[in-house]
Amino acid sequence: MDATNGLGAASAIDDESSFEETYARLHEMIASLEQGGLPLAESIDAFERSIWLANRCTRILDAAELRISRVLESEQVDLEEPAF
Repeated sequence: MDATNGLGAASAIDDESSFEETYARLHEMIASLEQGGLPLAESIDAFERSIWLANRCTRILDAAELRISRVLESEQVDLEEPAF
């Protein structure tokens, strides 16, 4: 894998990229896979990159959730969930 975690130089997504950048690149990769027509090796590479991007998005969202939880705990905010 190269310096961009196996994503290839063209993707320019790394561990410092924003959620929005990573999510947009993930959608591009999914569209490419869904369109089909890629050779097998390129399809596998795109699939691997998509998994890395999805995991990166999950890590970013997990960190955001933890940050929000800590703020709510430190401020002792009592939010009631709406009844559905």
